[in-house]
Amino acid sequence: MTMKPETMTASRPGEVTGVAALLARDDLARDEKIAILRQWELDLREGMVAEEENMQVTVAAPVALDEVLDALRTLGAESEFHDVTTKHG
Repeated sequence: MTMKPETMTASRPGEVTGVAALLARDDLARDEKIAILRQWELDLREGMVAEEENMQVTVAAPVALDEVLDALRTLGAESEFHDVTTKHG
């Protein structure tokens, strides 16, 4: 069963609960893992912006941005936000 990256969260039972768990899954293709990691990166960056703007962040991040970026590099991928000076790019 292939899942859309935007629906792959740590909040649903039986789903990925962290970067290590995602990388260890053998039922997901490399491209699917990268898509999930990029979605997590976007979510984390948006959460950081929301916090800076004193907006309420309703969902705690299941992973840290550094972990996501390291995992992308492990898979031979780059952040879609590389070489930017702001959180949103």
